[in-house]
Amino acid sequence: MSPLYRSRQAYSEVSSYYTDYMGKCRFEEIDHTADLALLIQAPDLPKLLDCACRAFQSVLSLTFTGPSDPPSTLTIHAEDPETLLVRLLEEQLYLMDASGHAWRSWELHALGPLEFEVHVVLCPIAPPDIHIKAVTFHNLKIRQTDAGLETIVVFDV
Repeated sequence: MSPLYRSRQAYSEVSSYYTDYMGKCRFEEIDHTADLALLIQAPDLPKLLDCACRAFQSVLSLTFTGPSDPPSTLTIHAEDPETLLVRLLEEQLYLMDASGHAWRSWELHALGPLEFEVHVVLCPIAPPDIHIKAVTFHNLKIRQTDAGLETIVVFDV
C-alpha cells in the first residue's frame, strides 16, 4: 500500500494529522457536532482535490477485497472550486453506495480551471467503517493561505 493510504487507526496513532511524503497534502479530522469534518491543505487546486480524495478514503479505512477493474475515465466540472470539490467527492461516495467499489488509484488532469478528467482504477471494497450519507456545502469555502489553499469539508454521517 502507498503511504498515502493509511487506515484510520494508523492515521490516529501516527499523529493528529496526516502529511503526504512530499508535503503537498495535509489533512486532519477536526471536531464537528454530529458530523465528520476534515481540514484539508495543499499548495494548489489540483493537489487540494487530490488530497480531499485521499482524506475521504483515509477516514473511511477502506479495505479493498478483490481484483481491480479496468481503468475508466470521468470528467468533473463546476462553476466554482467549492462545487468542483463536492462533485468530486460525491462521485466517490455514489460509487461506493451504488456498486460497493472505490477508487483504488486515480490521476487528476486539468482540462480547464474548473474542469478535470479523472482516470480511475476501481476495486471492490468491504463496507467502510463509517457510513457517510452526503458531502455537504456546510460553510464550505476554499481559502488562500501563505502555504497555498485550505478548506474544511463536512460530511453528513
